[in-house]
Amino acid sequence: MTTTIVEKLRKQIESFDGGPTPEGIGTVVSVGDGVAEIDGLPNALMAEMLEFDISSDASLADSEKLLLDGS
Repeated sequence: MTTTIVEKLRKQIESFDGGPTPEGIGTVVSVGDGVAEIDGLPNALMAEMLEFDISSDASLADSEKLLLDGS
């Protein structure tokens, strides 16, 4: 019985996909000087990393503005 539990757990761990999953989609209202104003992400947290379709990562600096990395 213990072997069966261990085997089931091993299979679950091996098939686990721990990658990021989208949790919301916002709208870019304005962009300027490396700051983007985003609407529609009410659950975004301070310093949370956000991903854009334009191949740029971003960090949420406050609830009103978004700082773009620019890389």
